Amino acid sequence: MARYAGYGVPEAPGPAPELLRYAGYGGPTGPAGPTGAASTVPGPTGATGAKGDKGDTGATGATGAAGADGTTVWNVGTVAALGTHLSLATGTLDATGFLTAQEWSAGTITALGANLTNSSGTLVATDTNTNVWNAGTVTTIGSGVTLSAGTLTSAPDGVTSVVAGAGLHAGTITSAGTLLADWNGGTVAALGTGVSLAGGTLSATGSGGSVTSVVAGAGLAGGTIATTGTVSLGTIAAASLFGNPGTGAAVPSAIAIGSNITLSSGGTLSASAPGTGSVTSVISGAGLHAGTITSAGTLLADWNGGTVTALGNGLAINSGTISADTQGTIAATATGTINPAGIQSCLVNMGTVDTTLQCSPGYLGQRLRMELKQGATAHVVTLGTTFAFGLEITSYTATATANARDLLQLICVDGTHWAVAAINHGFSV
Repeated sequence: MARYAGYGVPEAPGPAPELLRYAGYGGPTGPAGPTGAASTVPGPTGATGAKGDKGDTGATGATGAAGADGTTVWNVGTVAALGTHLSLATGTLDATGFLTAQEWSAGTITALGANLTNSSGTLVATDTNTNVWNAGTVTTIGSGVTLSAGTLTSAPDGVTSVVAGAGLHAGTITSAGTLLADWNGGTVAALGTGVSLAGGTLSATGSGGSVTSVVAGAGLAGGTIATTGTVSLGTIAAASLFGNPGTGAAVPSAIAIGSNITLSSGGTLSASAPGTGSVTSVISGAGLHAGTITSAGTLLADWNGGTVTALGNGLAINSGTISADTQGTIAATATGTINPAGIQSCLVNMGTVDTTLQCSPGYLGQRLRMELKQGATAHVVTLGTTFAFGLEITSYTATATANARDLLQLICVDGTHWAVAAINHGFSV
């Protein structure tokens, strides 16, 4: 059985550690198992060997070296003490507040590590490419932060670039630039003759044409205009018009207003008295009648070569046409009168009440046929004193049937009374 001896070593500077000795023995190796016969079935795993006995306690180790004297060792040089706003934890020097040159060290730095210099008590990093910042080493820079020449800078938030859109030109601005408005829908690449651009204002610098002045001529007011001015109509005499009284083209001039014509303030011409034409009257000649017209009147055509002063019996005029009036129509009420002038027959439509009829005078021997028609309800009809009866026909009674029709033949016997010559009751057609 083999024996092993070990010695402990100190874990950190300080008091000398206790030296311990350990002794142990390993167990014997178990015998190898027999070789299995050739078979497709795997043989069993050999048994694990027995654990060896614990070794003896080792001898006490040698006394360790003396610990450090308590001074803080930093980056190869020795810092005797830390100033305010500084701390040292697990070998890392950290700033706990804003450091001044005096706060970097309250003791003597015997040596400086790489990339550091001491200038009047101030530690300065000399390697600007190293991402060393304040209290430790920066291994990675996060988003929104850049390191350039030893300076940490935060990238701007929000807008990172501006693109000139429609109506503007400046391209894409990523840091600083000026947006300019295009002119009249497009970019003005160059200015033509007589045009200038100053302070963003487009101005004409030339005269713009060959005309240098305008003179107000006849009928106009405004004088001579060399730069700007107004041309207007000139004044004319009161109560006159502006025009051309001649027979050919000419410059307009003032025209006086003659007698019997007035011009209102609103510009309206009116006749103030009748005209003085040569026609003073119109006389109705052959085929016309109206007398003599001296101011206003109506000319009427005579009929058939003579003047018609009145219409005879049995005649009527309608829209200038003379014809025989063959029938009149009346609607009967409680009392009704037939006018026989100019008619040969008369239709009496009964109403909704009983009726007494009279007939106006006619001419001697005038014949009149009277038809009497009942309505939806039959009513009583009484012939008045202008009607005369004889021995054969002594009276008249209307047919008392709805919608019945009676026919009476009347003859004017004396120009005033009408004899009932015949009656046909209740006829139908």
